[in-house]
Amino acid sequence: MTADIVNLLEFEVPEVREKLDERARSSYRVQVRGQKNFFLVVDSIRYRLLDVGYSGVSIAVESQPALYVDNIFSNCDLILGQELFENLDATVVHITPGSEGTWVCGVSLGNICAGMSSKIEVCLESLREEIFCHETEFKSWR
Repeated sequence: MTADIVNLLEFEVPEVREKLDERARSSYRVQVRGQKNFFLVVDSIRYRLLDVGYSGVSIAVESQPALYVDNIFSNCDLILGQELFENLDATVVHITPGSEGTWVCGVSLGNICAGMSSKIEVCLESLREEIFCHETEFKSWR
């Protein structure tokens, strides 16, 4: 029986690993939980951002999501503080239960032109600087 399970796992692992590689992030994300005016707009619904990266975000969904893994949406807007990035494609990569009945959805963003990518990079650098500044202040306070 155990040999059968091992053989089954050996048979399926490359396929599973390939699927995981497809969904792996290519860069770290910056947490924006609690920041004002950080949203992803999908089908006219504003979802609060939890974190943001160069080509993806995590969003908070307050009730049972109407989003499903592999859903693809067009004409989405990403709002990062004062910056607005329009007409993006969004693909739902994962949905996991959050705390207190909420859901966390990982979303890959597409249709990002070079100019947009540069502006997103500037926003992320600014957020990182803000985080490290607060961390340094906290360390010096201790």
